[in-house]
Amino acid sequence: MTVRLFIILLLVGGLGLLAAQPGAAHPEDPSPKAYATGDSLQTASTSPSRLPSSWNRISLWIGGTALNGRLIGKIPRSSIGMLGLRYHRRLAPSPGSERTGGLTYTYLIDLLPVVAVSIPGGTVPQTSLSDRTVFTDGITTYGVGIAPIGLRLNYRLDAPVEPYIAGSTGALFFHRALPDGRGERINFMVDAGAGLQISLTTQTILSVGYRYHHLSNGFRGEVNPGMDSHLFHAGITLVP
Repeated sequence: MTVRLFIILLLVGGLGLLAAQPGAAHPEDPSPKAYATGDSLQTASTSPSRLPSSWNRISLWIGGTALNGRLIGKIPRSSIGMLGLRYHRRLAPSPGSERTGGLTYTYLIDLLPVVAVSIPGGTVPQTSLSDRTVFTDGITTYGVGIAPIGLRLNYRLDAPVEPYIAGSTGALFFHRALPDGRGERINFMVDAGAGLQISLTTQTILSVGYRYHHLSNGFRGEVNPGMDSHLFHAGITLVP
């Protein structure tokens, strides 16, 4: 199975997950609510823009290469696909805060139980004539990873569509060395990008975005050409 087929299967699975989402697990009551204060009767309405009362969120997301970049990495025509489980910890503003404008700061941790990388033959720079026989047919390998350091900045927490910028860094472990036998099985990654969070219900959020993703062994192997990817991703976040 190629990485591109793997990415397509992940996207199909993600669309199935979206289709399986209920309309609203806990819908807001659109009608005004009345309550008594002394001898008077006052009305209040629930607002869909009210800040969530929880510090924590969990999301499932998928992503894959749309195009290679050449900012740092030097391997052309490579691709990467991944499935991630993300933990969100909101740093500011605190739950219950009345502030709805400005920036929201969120700490992120990504667990990556499935990562696939494909590097075509003849794309890794050679260092000597003897390297011509090293993985001349290219390589497809699978692995797992973790990105324990991530930060996201959202704008307008009260809006149904929130733009954000984000970045993260971590490590991936593959069952074969990258980019070939001269590389390493443990590689490091760093990414940065932007996206949108779209409120589907009061407890379900759709996220779509783009990240510039870099992967390399950090000069621990004999060669370290690195891979740069224009990576697009989508996911579902659950709000407790």
